[in-house]
Amino acid sequence: MRTLRPYTVKDVRTIVGIMSGLAKSNLKSILTANASGGDAAPPPDSAESTEERIGKLIFEILAECWDHSEEAIFAWFASLNEMTVEQFNNEDPNAVLDTIETIVERKESRDFFYRASALFRKIGFSE
Repeated sequence: MRTLRPYTVKDVRTIVGIMSGLAKSNLKSILTANASGGDAAPPPDSAESTEERIGKLIFEILAECWDHSEEAIFAWFASLNEMTVEQFNNEDPNAVLDTIETIVERKESRDFFYRASALFRKIGFSE
């Protein structure tokens, strides 16, 4: 895992900007596939924890956004690592995987994406 700077409101704006290129139907399918009713608890027959499901949600959103937002994603990764994009691009290739892993495992990430997913469901976005 990498040590990333704390999240700020600017990160929320960045995430929304990255996600804005997703077709609404793609985002809805990701949120629906990772939702179960009114909360993010796994189905009773699932051995998967809520944390694992939210981690998958984060990874799926990043993967789905990659094609149209690669530069924005790398700029965000560089910012989280408190580097310039050029410095981050010169890091070992594992820096990308380590950054994604840290984002997915970070409690703040899981909390944010859990709440965003629940809010989208509450307002009927994923229906």
